[in-house]
Amino acid sequence: MNSYKVTLIEIETALAELMAAPKRLAPGPYREGGSDVEQPFVIEMDALPLLTFIEDVSRGARVYEFLTMCRPGDILNYLRVRPVAVNSRLAGIFDEELKALWRKPQNRDCGDGYLALTDFDAHFRWKGDDTWPEARCWLTFREKPYWNDLLTNLLKSIRRLQEQLRLSNDHLLHDEVKRIDSGTHVRDFLPEIQRCCRSEPVAPAETKLSGKLFAAIHELIAKDDVRSVSSDFVDYWFWRILVDEQLRRCELAGQKEPQAAFALSGPDGEVGNVPFSDWGGYVHTPDEGACLADLFIMPGWRHCFPESDTEGGMLTDILYPPRQGVAQEQCRFLMIKRDLGALKCARRTEIGDGWFLYESKRPYQPNLKFRNTLVNEPFGAPESSIQFEMGCEAYGSPLLPWRQYGYLGDS
Repeated sequence: MNSYKVTLIEIETALAELMAAPKRLAPGPYREGGSDVEQPFVIEMDALPLLTFIEDVSRGARVYEFLTMCRPGDILNYLRVRPVAVNSRLAGIFDEELKALWRKPQNRDCGDGYLALTDFDAHFRWKGDDTWPEARCWLTFREKPYWNDLLTNLLKSIRRLQEQLRLSNDHLLHDEVKRIDSGTHVRDFLPEIQRCCRSEPVAPAETKLSGKLFAAIHELIAKDDVRSVSSDFVDYWFWRILVDEQLRRCELAGQKEPQAAFALSGPDGEVGNVPFSDWGGYVHTPDEGACLADLFIMPGWRHCFPESDTEGGMLTDILYPPRQGVAQEQCRFLMIKRDLGALKCARRTEIGDGWFLYESKRPYQPNLKFRNTLVNEPFGAPESSIQFEMGCEAYGSPLLPWRQYGYLGDS
């Protein structure tokens, strides 16, 4: 595993332990109607989702969600509960909500048997004489000073961490904070702030890529002859360094459009919880296949044909069988998890961990065609070219429209 990671804020051990520690709450017991039988009402609550939230923020995710926390009540979105001793009606509430979590993607990862406090709390309302005994018990308990004290103290801790976050010199974070403060963040134009009660982080602790591969990519994207990158990697940290480079080049060139400065293309499906839009970047998502780029990281499903190699030929020729198709675009670098041996058209470098880099010997011609915001030719094959299938993928597709993918929760 690669050691590359970013830690934007540090949480004190005592505070982390306080958030993770379960606390048993006993609104009951209570009696129903004129019955003398006491009904149990004991639940367990913790703030582990709040701690998970802070872990995500420390890795550069969910920053808008974090910096817009300004009310004690915002903390309620990050508390979770589970039953300890309850009667059948209360148990039914938990069962009902747990079965319906697919309708609430922001709260579906609270942990086994847990509900977001806000989901549980929504079941109890004052209805005059028709108020359920359980609701009367819970709502009376919710009026106790304990809640205001808990939320106020936790918000004080959050505000200290917000201040710490703003002091970070991380480039992507600094850019996002500027957009938050100016009211131009992409989430400022949504109807509400999405708050997620999760027990597992969105952002992993480190990249899934090997150290040697990650270091090679990090070095390559800073080169002047890499002005576009295409990869099907689904890796948070990989895309973070690419978007960071994209915004850096935007600033240097005075560009407003990220793709005009450094064009990025991802896989032809979801990329998980990578917040491209939150960071201010843009990553093209092909509807099918993959796009060529100056740095093309070969997908594992893509066939290649070293026998198509020729002296003075294009590096992209090896993506087609001999005499069955040619690429209309170049790629400067081809990164592949396969040793193709020496090629006449390219220089070969062994990266390590099974990966190899091939650099075209032809004069550099920027591959920026796929950044066009109107149309995209997957793999650069015009509609009139020969169409053939390799595995389950067909190329030579018609022009396809672009779409932008930005993180708005679970994929």
